[in-house]
This record gives sequence, structure tokens and C-alpha cells, in this order.
Amino acid sequence: MKTTSTFPLPTLLLLLLSLGELRLAMTSSVLISPFTVRESGVYIVTMVSDPDGPEQAEVVLLINGQQTKFRAYGTDRVIGGLSVAIPLNAGDKVGADASGVPAGNSGLRINIGFVGYDKNFYRTFHCDGGAITNSYGHHYASFNEQYTKTRLWSDVTAYTTTSRYFFDVPKNGLYWVMARPDPPGGGWTSFDIGGRQFQAYSRHGMPTSASAALYLTSQTKLDMELLGTSSMEGATMLSYVYLEGNTPEYLGRSVFHMAFTSSVNKHARMYNADEKVLFSRDANLNMGDLYDSKTGVFSISINGTYIISLRGHPKSGGTLNLSLHRNVHAVFDSISARGASSGQAAVFDWLAGDKLYVNVALGNRNVGPNTMISIALLWKTGAKRERA
Repeated sequence: MKTTSTFPLPTLLLLLLSLGELRLAMTSSVLISPFTVRESGVYIVTMVSDPDGPEQAEVVLLINGQQTKFRAYGTDRVIGGLSVAIPLNAGDKVGADASGVPAGNSGLRINIGFVGYDKNFYRTFHCDGGAITNSYGHHYASFNEQYTKTRLWSDVTAYTTTSRYFFDVPKNGLYWVMARPDPPGGGWTSFDIGGRQFQAYSRHGMPTSASAALYLTSQTKLDMELLGTSSMEGATMLSYVYLEGNTPEYLGRSVFHMAFTSSVNKHARMYNADEKVLFSRDANLNMGDLYDSKTGVFSISINGTYIISLRGHPKSGGTLNLSLHRNVHAVFDSISARGASSGQAAVFDWLAGDKLYVNVALGNRNVGPNTMISIALLWKTGAKRERA
């Protein structure tokens, strides 16, 4: 089935840029060597800043050498992140500027990868003391059928010890993993895939999140380690999207049918709990007229599986808790604290006629201009699952 869109979107769908943990001793700007986009399309970009020290660590996405508004802020050992859907053109050079990472006091690991319907190309940069080395891995597949699974760690019973939870990857394939440790109390958790491939930490009892696109095998174990708390119940959420291909029928034909990315236009003070957060009409991406900037409501017109990322950034200290509502029920939240930007992402099945909006659930009601939302339709749902 061939679909159409208001934006020319050939093959590539996902760009991953994640910043994790590796000590740096830097005194000047660190520019991550850019890669060149081979095909025009809408990409999902994920960035995570995870500083080791108390200063704020800012990482900026670069496109053709120019700084963009897409930034991740980590601070006070609290992970900050961002996931957004943005259009990129063939020939664009995409990199990152880590000059906002304090010298000798922060961690930085940068992974850049592609997910396409004919090829997944995964590239990893390791920065150590300002030196950059590369390692490459190629994974080939054609994707035809997609499905979603969501689990709470309290449901996983196959591999359980006093402080660690495990479960096996069911089959070989390309996974986009979103993890959110949220331990009760003041403890912290870490989440590993296949022995340190991907990490998400929660510190000081503050829920944080990270996401990554990884090619996993059926021998890989997903591993959650819990330290300093007494119960996993309700503590952590793991969502993942698994992409599997059987035939090349859809190669080069899959596009985003609906997608929206925008930030708060300016600093906003929210006075009422039911007051909706208004995102700018001057959106970075607006396909399918999802959003009404006057009412602050997203209107779903197609049954389907959607990915949503919600990033809060408090204007001044404190905690900012943004809550996404589906119709009248809260279904998703994103918590930011101490100047860090969250970056919570998840996958949901929504129905035509659903209304979505964001409000400030509690805490600091000073919503900073770096608060951002991104929604994209991954695929339609119905009697037969179809690509969006």
C-alpha cells in the first residue's frame, strides 16, 4: 500500500542521538563529527544529557553547522533529554555541540543511528578527553509488520533476584527501547541492555528517562538493577517498539502520515491545575493538522499506534510535572527538576475522535520556552495493520 503525505518522505524514519555516560576532561567546545543524511524524511531525534556533577550540562543538536532549538539539559546528576520528530533533507549534516558540558565534571557518550525500511545503520562515537573514535555496525532488514508491547517491571517474573530483574528478548530484531526508572524514596536504579549497551538512571528519587534504537538478539537479557529501595512495584516502566520484516513489499513506501513537533512559544505561568499548556502555532513540523493552538487540544483522526514525547523544562528551579490527558484521563507524565529537561517517550494506541491535551499536574508552574511536545503516527490500526 502506498501512502501520500504533504512532505516528501522516502525511506528513513528514525535518527537516534543519545548522550549517556563516559567521563570527559574538556576545556573547550566539543563538536561531534557530523554525518550526512542520505535521504530526505522525517526523523525522530533523541538526545540525553547525563552530567556527573552539579552544573547544568547542555547538549545542542547541530544541522549544517548551525545550532538548533533542540537541546537536552542535564543538571545536579539528573538526566535530561529530548525526543522530537523533525524533517531533514538529503545532504544535511547532523551533529552535536557539547560545549555546554562543564569541563572535567560530566559524562558524555554519543550514539547516532539510522532506522530505514531497507537498512539500519548504527554508528557510535566515544569521546574521551576530547578524542573521538568511531565504531560501526551494519544490520540489514526489510520491515513489513510492526507491533507494540508495553510492560511494567512488576509484571516480569521470569528472572528475579533480590535487587535485579531480567527478561529475555523474544527474538532477533530492531528495537526502539524507552526506559523510565522511577524508584520510590531516595534510591536509584539503572537499566542495562546486553551488558551496558544502554543505560537509564534515576537519582534522588526523581524519575528520568532515556531511549535508544538497538539491534538486539534473542540471547540478549534486559536487566534492571535496583539499589536503595525496597520494592519494584510501580517503580519503572519499559516500553519498546519491535520492527520485523518478511517481504520487501513496502521498501521505500512508508511515510509519516501525521506528525507534530512544537515548543512553548514563550515563558508561561500556569495558575490553574486544569489550564492547558499552549504550544506555538509556528511548529517545527505540522503534518495532518493534529493541533489547535487556540484551544491546546490535539484531535486524533486516524485509529493507530502513536509515539509521543513530552519534554518539560522549568523556567526557574523546582519541579515541573507535565501530564498528558487522553479525553479526561491522565495517561502519561513527564517530570523535570532542578533545571534539567525530561524527555519521556512512550507508544500508545489511540482512536479517531480522541482528544489530547497537556497541563501542569503539580509543582512549579513556570513553564519554560524549551518545553516541547512531539507526536507522530507510526502505523494505522484496523482489521489489518497498515503503515502510516
